[in-house]
Amino acid sequence: MTDIWNFEMNQTVQSDIFIDFGSTSRFHFSLLGRAFFALLLYSLPAPATQDTTSFCSDVFGRNYGALIAEKPIDAMGRDFQEIFGGFIRTREATSENLEDLALDLFNARLALSRKYNTAFAQMMEPSGEAGWQKRWKGEGISQAWSFGIHGHLREGSVWRQLMERLPVEESHLEMIDSSIFAVHQSLEPSRTGIARVWHFPYEVGGQDVSFYIYQVNKNTFYIGHAKDKQVPLLRQRLRDLWQRAMFLELAGIERTTALFEFEWVWFWTNPFGRAGASLGDALSLLVQKQMERQGLPIRIRSDFENLDLVALSMHLEDYVQWRQNSGHFH
Repeated sequence: MTDIWNFEMNQTVQSDIFIDFGSTSRFHFSLLGRAFFALLLYSLPAPATQDTTSFCSDVFGRNYGALIAEKPIDAMGRDFQEIFGGFIRTREATSENLEDLALDLFNARLALSRKYNTAFAQMMEPSGEAGWQKRWKGEGISQAWSFGIHGHLREGSVWRQLMERLPVEESHLEMIDSSIFAVHQSLEPSRTGIARVWHFPYEVGGQDVSFYIYQVNKNTFYIGHAKDKQVPLLRQRLRDLWQRAMFLELAGIERTTALFEFEWVWFWTNPFGRAGASLGDALSLLVQKQMERQGLPIRIRSDFENLDLVALSMHLEDYVQWRQNSGHFH
């Protein structure tokens, strides 16, 4: 989900599940172990140097590094802002290059983790293999999860926002087996219980690809992103929305509506299993930059914003309306 910046712990990890805890300015992640959860917190950043600011800024003096992440507090965070901010400043969105951009930026994020020997790369490339590619291609048997956990620095902010934003009247109670949160169910003890469930309906080509949030107790939310097998279908939908947002013949309101749906679908899909928030935000900013150049009445934000947290707590129509009314477009 979104972020704040701390630095990723230099720690080797083994995991059977992709879990995303943000990716915009802090990196946190939890691992579902064989019999329990081990929560690991990390972060990035450090104050950006003048060179970093210059490299990330455009002709309007807009520092994209500051838009994509909170103020860095260490060297890795500074590098993150340089990479993401420079990427947004120098790369151009076209109607056909969504996945090239996404793969390039994800690989840059992966290279950053390798440079600092952090768990992100170890998790994405277990045993030296590009495990993330299985999810990207729809060949995995997993599902990506994010969490809101009371009492934790990053996950605590997610928990608070979900507590505030999720209407209880839109939920239902459901008997669940907690093994649904594991990849290899046989490794998890069967624990049944009542969970409060929020349903976020979505269809692609007549196929149901709905998303769910589970509150298993008052202190813990599980946010279920797309299953691996659903990712190729959702990638096609993302490409369609991207092209619509880039289509010059459409009215501005139609293009921005497509862009906001793109954001919502990207955050929920989380196609690589991690880094969904920062990648989705950066890709959206590339389109917004292009719209601005084309003369659309767009106002690109001036500071960092946790778009993914908002998206993951709202139905699609509500999120699109919120974005249209947020003051970024006029």
